[in-house]
Amino acid sequence: MTTRTRIKLTGCDDSTTVDIELTVDERALVERISETVNARSEYSCQPTLAVGDSPSLCAACKPIGRCTDPYQGGDSGDCSTAMSERRQRQEGTTTS
Repeated sequence: MTTRTRIKLTGCDDSTTVDIELTVDERALVERISETVNARSEYSCQPTLAVGDSPSLCAACKPIGRCTDPYQGGDSGDCSTAMSERRQRQEGTTTS
């Protein structure tokens, strides 16, 4: 089984985002790499790697490794909405 995953690499002045189908094991590896890369990123211009559910990962959110949830930080309105949608999907209570 695969899931649609958004991966975002963000540097000082630009970013690259891809949506890709990943297996559970592939996603776990990408998340592990993200945590390792982000732990080594010591200042804002060093690139960070965010991994989240596609397409709900809001562009302004902090990446995994910088917070407890990939949807925290940045624009609180967008991130709150993304977090709420994610919880609803996980709980099976999505209305759309």
